[in-house]
Amino acid sequence: METTGKQTTARIVPHPHRSPSRDPMIPPKPPGCLDCLRTKLHLLPIITFTWLAVTVCLSYVLAAINKDTEADFPYISKTANVDPQRAIFSQMVTMGSVLYGICSTMRYLSMKADLLSCSVSRGYHWLNIIGVCTGLLVCLGNTILGNFPTDGYRSHYKAPHYVGATAAFAGGVVYGWIQTRLSWLLEHKQRKTSRIQLVLMIWTTMALLTFGISKVVYEVQKSKGYGTKEGTLRDVYLVSTVTEWVLAFSIAGFPLTFVRDFKASVLRSPRILRRDYTEDIQIDASSRYRLLPFSDILICSDQNL
Repeated sequence: METTGKQTTARIVPHPHRSPSRDPMIPPKPPGCLDCLRTKLHLLPIITFTWLAVTVCLSYVLAAINKDTEADFPYISKTANVDPQRAIFSQMVTMGSVLYGICSTMRYLSMKADLLSCSVSRGYHWLNIIGVCTGLLVCLGNTILGNFPTDGYRSHYKAPHYVGATAAFAGGVVYGWIQTRLSWLLEHKQRKTSRIQLVLMIWTTMALLTFGISKVVYEVQKSKGYGTKEGTLRDVYLVSTVTEWVLAFSIAGFPLTFVRDFKASVLRSPRILRRDYTEDIQIDASSRYRLLPFSDILICSDQNL
């Protein structure tokens, strides 16, 4: 090695902890379950829906057993207002939101590949981007409503819950219609998927409208003293609560329509190209070791090199 002024001539040698025999162009196979998720993406929507369904049902069962809510169709949020349901519900909803966000991202990547393979206008690429952003907004809304229950707080602290519910329910419907439009655009590849999504979104939209109208009617009449949910307002109350459950399960189950699409997709791990050649370079004398970014190469300025 030669030293001139403030610069030192060094050689690039392979990283001591990396095997030089592995082909750098072939990404290593992930172990066990990671490889399963990489090659079997269709399991992700199934896991997501199952997790969210178990979250809601578990919270309801615990609340009913502990007699913290009525047994016949309460509002979903009313099942998670006291502990331990509140803690369990908020934690599981947050984890389910992460899964839902991963589904939305995988759907975006899958649709991006399909749109690039055919000649479509640039507007559809932007629609795909809007779609994934809307899906992530649904996830954010779920975490907000899950972590801000309606009971146990003063009235001005209930606003985050209703904001989160609006983002989750209304955003979920918008997200579903965007994905339905994209699937319909690629009808030659996703014919069955587009028809299933269309039927599901008509059903979900009707549930959203019915829930919104009945919820407003019930709250207005209750505030005016026209009755209670156990009395004269029982019918409108049940319409509101039942449609909320239908709406929640419809939005949570929408990723199941991605199963056919994900069966034809494989998630490829990011590649890191490795340079195994030897090269003389100039580095600062103050740097003894430096690892090149995006490589397995260790730059060593040791005098014994």
